[in-house]
Amino acid sequence: MPSLLIGENNLYYEVEGKGDPLVLIAGYGCDLCFWETIRKPLANHFQLIMLDNRGVGRSECSKESFTTQDMANDVLCLIEKLELKKPHILGHSMGSAIAQILAYHHPEKVNKTIFAQTFMKLAPAATAALRAFLTLYRDGVSMYKASQTVLPWLMSDQWLKSPELCELFLKIQSEQPFVPTIEGLTKQCEALTQFDSGTWYPKITTAPLILASSQDRLCPPQEAELMASNIPNARCHVFQKIGHVAPLENPQEFCKVTLDFLSS
Repeated sequence: MPSLLIGENNLYYEVEGKGDPLVLIAGYGCDLCFWETIRKPLANHFQLIMLDNRGVGRSECSKESFTTQDMANDVLCLIEKLELKKPHILGHSMGSAIAQILAYHHPEKVNKTIFAQTFMKLAPAATAALRAFLTLYRDGVSMYKASQTVLPWLMSDQWLKSPELCELFLKIQSEQPFVPTIEGLTKQCEALTQFDSGTWYPKITTAPLILASSQDRLCPPQEAELMASNIPNARCHVFQKIGHVAPLENPQEFCKVTLDFLSS
């Protein structure tokens, strides 16, 4: 299986498709399986480079604590070791924080950037919800039951009204091939909740596409719209009547908007 030694840790990644390179960076607690609903449509147009962030999936977890800056450095090292020439970057949720860091500190290393379901800093209520989930999981509650605490934060009203769709989400969470460890989730949570781009995000120069969802309670669309208004030449698209996990709720529109932007 493809992995690279980044610092002292092995970073797992997969490559699929042909064309210009597009790096996909998933969010908190998610490995590259997060992209399952959209990877094939995107791979028809781009060479996808999908990675497991440190602490989840098949990537190793650092012995020490780490930050989103450290995870951005992981992605940068992956780009350099694979000799990718200015890849596009798409980050979702925590992955969008990593993408912001790359766009701000290394604009010369990346092409077009997409910040999906993004934020400047997680709101206290969202932080409390994630920590409640983590506490339950740390105390031995199953992933299935612990995930019920964050379900209302992640999915739309329409999804939450359907017992079948709620069960689908909980099944996806609890039956992951590589269930996250408590150590990995804890360190990712601390990295995520410490991220704050409020003082520097307006200086991003990559003219990003910022994707938001009208019923995203974790990362409200108003924050994405504010970011887009303050970043030079940024665009904002708001998916209607879906929640935080847009690639799962509406993969067709997510792919269309993404491809339209990257191909323009």
